[in-house]
Amino acid sequence: MGSLHPAELQCTAEEMKDYFLRFAYPGQNPANPVIDRHSYTVGYPYTNFPMQFGWGAIQVRISEDGFTSVNTTKPGHILYDGKIIRHLSQGADGAWQVTTTGYGNNTTVNVITPGSPPGLNPPNEIPVSLSSVNTWQGVGIFNDLDHQMIAYIEDHH
Repeated sequence: MGSLHPAELQCTAEEMKDYFLRFAYPGQNPANPVIDRHSYTVGYPYTNFPMQFGWGAIQVRISEDGFTSVNTTKPGHILYDGKIIRHLSQGADGAWQVTTTGYGNNTTVNVITPGSPPGLNPPNEIPVSLSSVNTWQGVGIFNDLDHQMIAYIEDHH
């Protein structure tokens, strides 16, 4: 967690809540702030290409005060069942911060091994969990999202 927004820009709470809701999940188009209880398709990290076939479906909840958003993965999401909680706060020096915490249980998926003979019933499958990838990449993904938010604020404030 670090300063997201320097105090010298003097953004109001309302401005920061608006920016915050434009950067709630990876791949979000900042022209479309999230809406409470709506579902969205997350983009592949660092590319913002949408995940296909519902693999990136999440539902976003927004707190009444607008300072906290919760992204919950939906069944079929590649990192289901998981939750990301983002909280916007202002320090005593006037700088804004976003704190992101979360978890991903990652249901195990069966991957058909290369070279499985066609028609083998059941096919040769290997159980795969992406929990280690989630842990290894998750921090960088949301740090990248925060950097995108900072750049957007600097361009639009």
